[in-house]
Amino acid sequence: MKRMLVALLVLSMFMSFTLPAYACTEWAATGSAVEGGGTLIIKNRDWIPNQIQELKLFTPVDGYRYFGINIKDIGGMVKGGINEYGLVVFNQAAETTPGSERKQITPYLTDMLLKKCKNVDEVIAMVPTLVGPIILNIADKNKIANIELGLNGTHASITSEDGVIYHTNHLLAENLLGANTVEYPGSHIRYQRIGELLKSVSKPYTLKNFIDFSQDQNDGPDSSIWRTGSTTEQQRTLATFAAKLPKQGSPTLYILMANPGQEFQYVNLQADDIFSGKAGY
Repeated sequence: MKRMLVALLVLSMFMSFTLPAYACTEWAATGSAVEGGGTLIIKNRDWIPNQIQELKLFTPVDGYRYFGINIKDIGGMVKGGINEYGLVVFNQAAETTPGSERKQITPYLTDMLLKKCKNVDEVIAMVPTLVGPIILNIADKNKIANIELGLNGTHASITSEDGVIYHTNHLLAENLLGANTVEYPGSHIRYQRIGELLKSVSKPYTLKNFIDFSQDQNDGPDSSIWRTGSTTEQQRTLATFAAKLPKQGSPTLYILMANPGQEFQYVNLQADDIFSGKAGY
């Protein structure tokens, strides 16, 4: 009996333990929901302030060129980016799933999709071959999609050619809800808040609307869309990456880098200038 009680105590401690939450908030709109048509997509990247990010252009020998937020001194494993065909791929950790399960995710997933796919439909076609749990938000000039990769090969996708999609760090699809076994209230707070902000202005949305939403601090230092961190050990927002993908012409990028210990860096770029070499990357 004593041995059983000890085992139950250990199990209880394990179940109550939650891993650090590496969070993001991402949202997108397309079609008539966007001023002038096309697509808008944006990502706020949150992390413990122990990394230095850089903007980097990748020219792989086995795929399409892509540009995104990279951790300095680490080649590949971008945290979000755009490729030469105008496909944007952002990823989010499924933080309500066990950390041991998240170690099984397809390696360099975002890089792989940016290298191999020209548009949202090509990414969707690859979903059955991908391993989660992880959340993807993707866009091209005609379509947006949210892809949830669950446990044991389960998955769900939502696409839109005329609407809005948003996501934080918990799985939403009905067939994946059982995988949400780790408590993460902040994800639900941010999810509710971005939904409120998207309803707070009249459509069609502008890039400025999305940038304004990304700076919202309504729910305090640790649960807001823009997180400042209540202590130096807590996560905070380290970057914002926004893209306007017009029906015709070059995508426009707005990027804010908030590297720890550095001044904020604001960048406005045309994708054509990046991939032509004009932008100097």
